[in-house]
Amino acid sequence: MTTVSFDLDAIDLKSGGHNSFVDGVCAMELVSYLAGEEFSDHPKCTSPVIGAFVRSWNDSLADEPRNRLLRPLLPKLIGTRTTEADDETRAWMATDWLVRVHTPAWLELAGFFSRAAELRALPVLTSSEIAVACQSVLAVARSDATAAGDAAWAAAG
Repeated sequence: MTTVSFDLDAIDLKSGGHNSFVDGVCAMELVSYLAGEEFSDHPKCTSPVIGAFVRSWNDSLADEPRNRLLRPLLPKLIGTRTTEADDETRAWMATDWLVRVHTPAWLELAGFFSRAAELRALPVLTSSEIAVACQSVLAVARSDATAAGDAAWAAAG
């Protein structure tokens, strides 16, 4: 693998996919370029789990935070494709963070403090068996949040 070096700060990352570097470049397309690979948003050198996360993050950010937050990380993604076991661990780490950190933060902002505490108290999600065992807690939190959202929309008219 041949890596390419240049001033990352000169690159303006864009959302979405592109046909070539000239048309624009998203975070993962830039990784493929930096790694000397064929232009793609699925570079062979990067973990599929990390790549999926970065593609989603890239497309959800506005221009300034996309460039500020993602550009410094991109060279570090080269060489992260390792084993399927590593990717399974990464996937469970992301799932656990979404369930026990991210979602409770949003639930607290909506006033669902007890539901947030229940999610934070769940065991670390590291397997489908643990995730299945947690489904009842997740279902109640989702149901309450959906009902609150529906009520807010109805009140807004």
